[in-house]
Amino acid sequence: MSASRQRIPASAVGEPPRLAGDPRPRPELVVDASAPIARMAARFAMSGPSATALTGRPRSGAPRRATLLLGLAACLTVASPGALAQGRLDAVSVRNSRGELQTVTGKVLANSLTEVRVDRGGKERTYDADQVERIVWGEASSHYREGLKYFERGDFQNAADKFAFAADNDGREVVKASARRLAGDAQLRLGHGAPAHLPLAQAEYDRFRSDFGDGRDLPPVLMSQARASLLAGDQAGAAERYRALFERGSGDAPTPGYPRLMCMRAGLAAARAATDTGETLVARELYGALGNAVRALLAEASEGTETHAQLVRLAAGAQLGEGFVLIASGQPNQALPFFNARVPLGSAPSGDAGDPSLRFGTQLGIGEAHLAQRDYSKARVALAGVAALDHTDRDRVARALVRLAACYRNLSTTDSTSQAKRRLTYVVEHYSDTPWARVARETLAADF
Repeated sequence: MSASRQRIPASAVGEPPRLAGDPRPRPELVVDASAPIARMAARFAMSGPSATALTGRPRSGAPRRATLLLGLAACLTVASPGALAQGRLDAVSVRNSRGELQTVTGKVLANSLTEVRVDRGGKERTYDADQVERIVWGEASSHYREGLKYFERGDFQNAADKFAFAADNDGREVVKASARRLAGDAQLRLGHGAPAHLPLAQAEYDRFRSDFGDGRDLPPVLMSQARASLLAGDQAGAAERYRALFERGSGDAPTPGYPRLMCMRAGLAAARAATDTGETLVARELYGALGNAVRALLAEASEGTETHAQLVRLAAGAQLGEGFVLIASGQPNQALPFFNARVPLGSAPSGDAGDPSLRFGTQLGIGEAHLAQRDYSKARVALAGVAALDHTDRDRVARALVRLAACYRNLSTTDSTSQAKRRLTYVVEHYSDTPWARVARETLAADF
């Protein structure tokens, strides 16, 4: 690793920010940054590069490490900050034909939905956009870099301000596009606890679409816009946004640059939002189209991969859609046997008998069907299991907690009111990144 570089999480440099509780590992990326020599040396020592890697000869212990550190410090003392800044290159992570991830350094000239062009020492290389996993910017304004630091610390207001300034003033268009998207992401994070920021997030995303409409970050921007609509309570708008994204990535000829797995997730979100708005015919259509698309992708995916696991979860969501449509249609008596019939199966269309998403989705459906039938005791048992054990879907856990609160409010026990308030408060405090936090917040304000 270059002595002028530091490690930061990938979420801060171009990947969509992860929600709290996301079980996926946070990969670290390397970016150039000025730093005091002592701190660089300490980082060098902690990272533990072997003498073999640097000299080609086996390491012989602490004296050799000390010598290497002194050499590093001497080199850094000679190199001025200006000289270091001039040498910064972008790092492009590219997946080759064998599926291996390689890092290409150079200066990114274009970052579009179809291609990424990189100047490597005066020679241009072009990569298909779907080959590129991520880009770490070498040359970027101080405001952009400060925005990254604030974002990582969780100071999203300062991050939003820095990114917005960088989006207007950075010298590189590709970095401006990244900054505009991250300004929207920071406002979206603020919107989790303060809904007034959600329109500000939408405004930043709209500016991205206006200024960088062919940028490689467009699909995740569209996904985030749909999420912002959902969090704001605009379920119809969210359904429309999600559906448009799903349609671009489904079918026999998906739009280039739109990751198919992301578009499948959008399809499930669109169907759920349509169900919640009472558009049951649209929801059935979406669940059917999603099921067909996911089955086709499952046939191509290798078992044991993360892609296969995500497709299995999406297949489970599509499979259970009909039951939730029945509840939304006022037919809980038909929904209950639909869900009960899937309890002993415990498997998705792929045959994964242990798929937890299907189990918890089925349990949620049983709970909501009992709730619609006003059988609050049975509903409470089913919903409590989802709330306590589901580790696969934060939205589903928050939904179960809100429904559980509704059960308590209808039970005539001495502590039912306090139990309901406790669940709703928990959702507001710990699941503010879900659309059910708004429901919980409004219920608390109106009834408690």
